[in-house]
Amino acid sequence: MRKVFDEVRGTWFSATPEELVRQMWVRRLVEVFKFPRELIAVEKELQAVTHWKHVPMRRIDILCFQKVGSALKPYLLMECKQGELTDDAFAQVAGYNAYVEAPYLAVVNMQEARVMHEGKLCDTLPTYEARHG
Repeated sequence: MRKVFDEVRGTWFSATPEELVRQMWVRRLVEVFKFPRELIAVEKELQAVTHWKHVPMRRIDILCFQKVGSALKPYLLMECKQGELTDDAFAQVAGYNAYVEAPYLAVVNMQEARVMHEGKLCDTLPTYEARHG
């Protein structure tokens, strides 16, 4: 099977359709939206990125952090899909965000991104520079 290199995790993965979406968006987040690679988490256990004690055993696709003083805070939680972006996908990422508490949520595929900021639909993803520049 074909492989794809994940620059964040530093290893090769099978090039499944969802992994290809994930890697395309990681590259886009770094190159277009200017998120520092070191502030991006990919395929992490939900309990590893939250302060909550009782967290479901789930994995998040992509989480971008922001620096707030010397602390890191969740900023953008992204769910990657190989197919159509559905309301169920938004419900999934919103469920994860009940624990993560990121102000931006996105559901993405190869063609589009649906973004919410604090519960309202947005036209585009935030850039890191706009927030931190």
